[in-house]
Amino acid sequence: MDMIEKAMASDELTEAEQEQARQTFQKLEGTNMERVLQASVLGSSDKLKRYMRLYVDRGEPHLLTGKNRDDILREFDITEHVPQ
Repeated sequence: MDMIEKAMASDELTEAEQEQARQTFQKLEGTNMERVLQASVLGSSDKLKRYMRLYVDRGEPHLLTGKNRDDILREFDITEHVPQ
């Protein structure tokens, strides 16, 4: 959980830290904690951008540049990245 907190608060993660955050999100799939985190991510432009950066922005850092929460939700199939 510490790594998820760090990932949602920082734009400066190493690839290893990003991978650890992705693995933690996977471990939480189907739990109440996952639903709490989803609500938190979807409720904040900065957190949504950081979350999407874990998945979408890998190797192509320009994909999220200049985009806010509404742009991201409109342009990306968020269900691919935020399990329901």
